[in-house]
Amino acid sequence: MEDPILTSEKRFAVIVEEMLASPGVTPPADGAGAKRGFGASALKVYDKIFAMLVRGSLVLKLPRSTVDALVD
Repeated sequence: MEDPILTSEKRFAVIVEEMLASPGVTPPADGAGAKRGFGASALKVYDKIFAMLVRGSLVLKLPRSTVDALVD
């Protein structure tokens, strides 16, 4: 039986897989020739970061209205 709890890395992989079908979405850079700088391992839409892993934690950029609703 597979563990029902997903790690941050697995969640990120699922998000990447799902979002690649969306227009303007760029996957994280991979491979030996990949650029290694801030945002290189991030998922982007029209060159703006919206999801990435930071020190093993999944970080998502959400609209202010969504954040406000979650906080309330």
